[in-house]
Amino acid sequence: EGRDDLIELAVKLCVEEKRIVLVHAMRDSKEELKKLYVADAKEVFILGDSGELDDVEYYHDSMNVDCLNLIGELCKEENRKPPLKCNVLFEYQSTFAVFQFSDIDDDIKEYIDFCPFNFYETWAQKVFVRNACSIREINYLPLDYQPVTYESEKYVHLVIVGMSRMGIALAVEAAHIAHYPNFIRDKKKKTRITFIDNEAMREMNSFKQAYENLFDVSYSTFIDTENGMVRRDEPAEVYAHLGTDFIDIEWQFVQGTIESPEVRDLITGWCEDEDALMTVAVCLNLTHQSISSAVYLPRCVYEKGVPVLVQQRITSAIIEKLSGNPLKGKGGTNQRFKNLRPFGMLDDCFDLCMADEMYAKRVNAVYEKCEGDKVLTELPSAKEMDELWHNPKFKTVKKWSNIYNANAIPTKLRSIGYTKEHWDNGKQLSEKQVAILAEVEHNRWNVEELLLGYRPVTKKEQEEIEQKAALKNKKRDEEYAHYDIRPYNDLRNGSEKYDIALTRHLLLIVKQDGKL
Repeated sequence: EGRDDLIELAVKLCVEEKRIVLVHAMRDSKEELKKLYVADAKEVFILGDSGELDDVEYYHDSMNVDCLNLIGELCKEENRKPPLKCNVLFEYQSTFAVFQFSDIDDDIKEYIDFCPFNFYETWAQKVFVRNACSIREINYLPLDYQPVTYESEKYVHLVIVGMSRMGIALAVEAAHIAHYPNFIRDKKKKTRITFIDNEAMREMNSFKQAYENLFDVSYSTFIDTENGMVRRDEPAEVYAHLGTDFIDIEWQFVQGTIESPEVRDLITGWCEDEDALMTVAVCLNLTHQSISSAVYLPRCVYEKGVPVLVQQRITSAIIEKLSGNPLKGKGGTNQRFKNLRPFGMLDDCFDLCMADEMYAKRVNAVYEKCEGDKVLTELPSAKEMDELWHNPKFKTVKKWSNIYNANAIPTKLRSIGYTKEHWDNGKQLSEKQVAILAEVEHNRWNVEELLLGYRPVTKKEQEEIEQKAALKNKKRDEEYAHYDIRPYNDLRNGSEKYDIALTRHLLLIVKQDGKL
């Protein structure tokens, strides 16, 4: 899935150069990989042979890891320098999540730049981070399509129809980026993420199991529309010492079908909330079901102009025909559906430009170079930033932390009304803006670390660390218990300096020349 565009691009480039070679071989054969001189490649994509059906190659992800290890061995034998960038597709989100915080074997890490990616997360980033689908020239509104400022009464509400793999990916991506300044006010406006699924109870339990650490400190609600039952789950008692409400995202799981009167009434009620910036994402695997569910949403969704994302697997023709294409200046066949946007198409997933980690590398450089209250006026050279990024001691989980930080920058800047014109004109953030966004950054970081597999420390662990500071890193690295996952105003030993430093250097990170 998601690899047709890569093949099409590769064929186009190779035909132009009159150099294309198709090799019939097994990707888990070292001898056959050796014949490709893979250690001399500029970049490698390990995609696998899986098709549209999940059972075509049920061992897909394991085989891709075998291929990665073999390429690593070949690069080691050739003493490959610099590391070979290997983009590895993981079909299943569970495997992908594991490799976000697990490093590859130490004996090949020096020779391989390991870049795992997942079809569903890549699409979620196209929609919520880049707000664009390149091939079809489709634009998407950000979740905060009205800036959510410190003074704002608005909050983001993402409603996902279908707890499919795509639906889960959209929810997790939204949880990474949807953090806003008005949560730090007394009213604590939270982002709300709602799932609607006929098997919501079972899917909810599976989702909570996968992200247990997050739900141990979050509020969530289960609504059974068939039996009229509502259950609210609160944070675990073991983390009561951290306070009960420091996570700025809340969750809802609604059991019922999208066409049922009870679910339609819920959607209508959410839609009529004047403070809600609502987005609906229909994530059903069958194209015709996604289309019908989207087209027959309650009338108020269209009357209020709520953005509606519709998952399409092969072609987006029907949704594009209904909505028109604003970037091409075309109107749709029915203005009622002008806010429909197709996404998730198999042939438009991975953009080569999306693989550029420039901003994440800049985030990492600021983190590494800002000691104390030091303020940088320019970033290190590209070569030095690459060396920091490819250092064998640099953990994969830290790379992902920097990537997610970079992905959230547009949201932060929108929340203070900052536009491209501001940084082009050299306007700096005020101390008040830095203070606000530093707290927003820590709220975002809390959720990011919980999603990546870390947990807060218990009260007993906290007391042990306060008695012996060296335990802080030991608990973090060996037990994935992070002392700094806590409310911003409860950070200890000056840990807030990282949030302040990253915020103070936001404009340096996004500057084209890396200078202020």
